[in-house]
This record gives sequence, structure tokens and C-alpha cells, in this order.
Amino acid sequence: MISKFLERRRKNKAIKNYIRKLPSYLEKQYGKSRHYSEEQVKSALEKHNISSKYDSYAYSLYVSPKEVEGILIRLGESKSGKELRQVMVSAFIGYSISPFGSVFGSDAATGDSGGGDSGGGGGGD
Repeated sequence: MISKFLERRRKNKAIKNYIRKLPSYLEKQYGKSRHYSEEQVKSALEKHNISSKYDSYAYSLYVSPKEVEGILIRLGESKSGKELRQVMVSAFIGYSISPFGSVFGSDAATGDSGGGDSGGGGGGD
């Protein structure tokens, strides 16, 4: 029980670093970009001594969705990129979610990217 607690804490700390620190490292090394390559993310993790034990979470955040699924399969990850992002949102519900805006999109937990009907309404005479 204690080991599960400690493992969860380690994972949450790593994820926190992926969300809060890794974006600025990637931008400084490679310039501002919507997505980075697997090699760029791996290099930034190594260069800045950020735990790579949970690197599948980092890849799901910063590598393009088209590429990330193949990476996750190769790494033996059982969850999809979307599922990993949902775990990250759940793990940090108690934290300010403002850092998630640029990383997760509008609503990563549900996959809703916004743009739906706001309930406003129809035409009329």
C-alpha cells in the first residue's frame, strides 16, 4: 500500500515536471512549436534531468497525435495518448489548471475541443 502511494507520488511529480518545466525547455532548445519530435522530447528530458520513467506521458503531450500512438505502442504503453492526457488531468485536479490550456486544449478530459453548440439558438422571424 505504501509502495503504491510512493509510486503514485513519483509519477505525479514527473507529470508535473512534464507540464510545468518541459515546455520552456523544448521552446528554448527547438523554438516554439505546436509539436516536437520524439527525439527532441527525449533529448530535453535527458538534458534537464527530468525523470523519463513516465516518458509516455511527455510524448502524449508534445508529440503530434499522428506519431504518438506508434511511439506508445513501441514503448509497450497500454493507454492511448488521449487516455494518458486524461490521467494527467485527473492527477492534477487540485492544481491550477491554467498551465493545461496550451497543452491539453479546451477539455482534454472529455476530448471536447470546443466549437460545439452553445445553446444559443436558431433563426427566427
